[in-house]
Amino acid sequence: MAYSAEVGTELGADHRLIELLGRQLDLETDPARRQAAADKIAGIIDWHEKFDRAYLGADEPADSAEQTAETAAAASLDELLARARRHIRQEEDHTLPAFESHAHWMVLEDLGERAREMRQARSVRPGR
Repeated sequence: MAYSAEVGTELGADHRLIELLGRQLDLETDPARRQAAADKIAGIIDWHEKFDRAYLGADEPADSAEQTAETAAAASLDELLARARRHIRQEEDHTLPAFESHAHWMVLEDLGERAREMRQARSVRPGR
């Protein structure tokens, strides 16, 4: 049975996941596991930025030189976590409130369903 959640709830789930992965990075000593967590954070941020631009009318992030999961390896973990925090703050404080103030509740739920489906597809891709 499918449940209904607004887009902010769905994107917020990823925000919590980023926070948990960030804590894991702080505690993890194994380089391969640290890199896997960093790659996952980078992938989530990249997906959110694309989703926000495509569906919520967000602008291109100022610090985005199309930094993808592949380029995350070159970025320091501190830079990656700082980027994640900036993204979450922007999305929660500006992008979502601006969109939600003008969108009908059915649109919010439809985008929530789209976000959930895209997140599930993202998590089953090979190599993720």
